[in-house]
Formats: sequence, C-alpha cells, structure tokens
Amino acid sequence: MKQPIFIITYALIIFSMVLGCAKADPVPGKKPEVPGQAAPEKPSVGQAVSGPSLDLLAGSWSGTVQSSDKTLTISFNLNQGCQLNAKCGDFYIPEFDLSGDVTFTTVEGDKYIFVVSNLSQEVGTTAYEEWLRVINDSELEYYSRGEYGTSTGILTRK
Repeated sequence: MKQPIFIITYALIIFSMVLGCAKADPVPGKKPEVPGQAAPEKPSVGQAVSGPSLDLLAGSWSGTVQSSDKTLTISFNLNQGCQLNAKCGDFYIPEFDLSGDVTFTTVEGDKYIFVVSNLSQEVGTTAYEEWLRVINDSELEYYSRGEYGTSTGILTRK
C-alpha cells in the first residue's frame, strides 16, 4: 500500500537542500551583506577547524526527530578526523529509505552547521539551517529549519 504523497514529500523536505539554489529572501538570523564591506573569507575544502573539534561528533548517532505533526527516526555515522567542507559521514531516515552525505560547513559557537548531498532520492525544497550541538558525550541535539518548518530531536551515541 502506498503512503500518501504528502507524507513522503514532507519527510524529504525535512532532510533536504537544493544545491545551487539561491533564495531572494534573506535567511532569518543571517546578517545581510553590507555594501562596501568585504564578505568573510570562506574556509577552503579540507581546512582544519579552529575552535571546537569536529571529532566531538565522531561516531554513530540515532534518535527521533519531531516536527509539528510528524516523528521520524534519523541516524548519522560521522567520521573521526573530519574537516570543514569535506564529506564527514552520512545520514539515514529509515521511514523513507532516504540517505545522503553530511558535510560540515561552519562551526558557530557550539553549533556544527551542515549540509546534505548525494541524496538517495530527489528532493525539491530547501533547508535553510541544519545543525548538531553536543549536549554531552552520549547526546547530540539536532535542529533543522526550512520551507517545511522546524524539526528538533535528541540523538544518542550508539
């Protein structure tokens, strides 16, 4: 029996991004560029992280993610020795057999911001912000916000 298309679409929206797609509206919480001021330099591929180490995230993590009307399971397998802007591992959502690569792009305070790519299924919506935050040695906080709303959850180390 097929699941209703809106449930599948919703799950794909939650954990997706559109590569190379720019939005006309600024991302809430993101500072707009100031005319005449140079943009901050982006880290190069494979650049080591200054500040918190991505090694804190290394390992296998799994938990439930809650949005306004859905609960899904998500798991991450994240590599030791990970560097910014390079593949660091992968994720999987069993309810929709959706998987893909995880690349960390920025570390802002205690938030490890990431993007997903090479998805196992085509998606057509944008996630504005996705991050993980270390709670302790055995727990991570997951956060995702985009066109689909906000999803949060606690992941535990396996």
